[in-house]
Amino acid sequence: MHRNSMLALALSFCAAPAFAHQVELLPTKDNTLYQSATGALSNGQGDHLFAGRVGQFGNSEVRRAVLAFDIAGAIPAGSTIDAVELVLHCDGAPPTATPTPVALHRLLADWGEGASLPFPPGGQGAASTPGDATWIHTFFPGSNWTNAGGDFVASASASTLVDQPAVYTWSSTAQLVLDVQDWLDNPAANFGWILIGDETVDQSARRYLSLQSAIASEAPLLRVQFTTTPPAVFCTAKTNSLGCVPAIGFSGRASASASAGFTISASQVLNNKNGLLFYSLIGPGGGPFVGGTLCASAPLRRTPPSSSGGNPPPNDCSGQFSLDFNAWIASGVDPALTVGQQVWTQWYYRDPASNFSAGLSNGLTAVIGP
Repeated sequence: MHRNSMLALALSFCAAPAFAHQVELLPTKDNTLYQSATGALSNGQGDHLFAGRVGQFGNSEVRRAVLAFDIAGAIPAGSTIDAVELVLHCDGAPPTATPTPVALHRLLADWGEGASLPFPPGGQGAASTPGDATWIHTFFPGSNWTNAGGDFVASASASTLVDQPAVYTWSSTAQLVLDVQDWLDNPAANFGWILIGDETVDQSARRYLSLQSAIASEAPLLRVQFTTTPPAVFCTAKTNSLGCVPAIGFSGRASASASAGFTISASQVLNNKNGLLFYSLIGPGGGPFVGGTLCASAPLRRTPPSSSGGNPPPNDCSGQFSLDFNAWIASGVDPALTVGQQVWTQWYYRDPASNFSAGLSNGLTAVIGP
């Protein structure tokens, strides 16, 4: 059996509840597609996005906004997406505008945000620059959409009515959740959404603040609620020289932003012995080691040694180890400990009466959350 399959089987017996989280993400890129047979216009660095059809003074042309978010960079792999909503600040609409449906559609091709910057700011766009998405280009000037105006799923993932300037929310739908879940599980397929207004009538266009907005709090915001798998015990401890079986434990959750709060412990270890926490970023299953089982694969990383404490001599099993792994993450000693990284851990300590002079707890695996 593949070692990851073995781990999945081992973790399936853990009945601990999942952890609920929420993150708020700004776009990694956004742009506006301006209807044009040549793809001459774009708006990569402008402080607005546009969606809908403009009036006769703009030749009744269509505008479509595109935006994307880094899901896999903010949410641990293996998480379950529970709810998704997009918040946009509309700050421009025709004076006589009436509520119009504006829909989000999942994009099917990657696209770019170049250096184009309209001046003066407005809905007419600017000359496209290398890497810009345009009406016909995914990346100006050499890569094109299959379909002018963008390649996207025909059915909308979500829709809302937009009227006069205000804050608007595209509330969570089953399809929005599926979109984000797929982007988490398959980051290479994450091209974001295209925002499409009512393109059947003139003056349906609306203006929204973009990632480049001077007011950061009014930039597009994606709010995602998700649950992560809790830390789980796996592997087998080495019975120590007094017949005790060291047991790894934990409290809290692993976090890349917290300075404390995720304690990895071990009980039933020999008293007053030095030990340390091994951990691996590769996986479980290191094989036989000092008469027991190494629960983590090489190359191993380790934390500084500490004492198990406990009763005064002679030896008994009153010793305990404890380490706040979040504090270790926050120290910055190991820059690989980031959101989404899975770690496999195991306590190692001195057991002088053992033929192999070492004791081993069982293992604990956890995924670092935000």
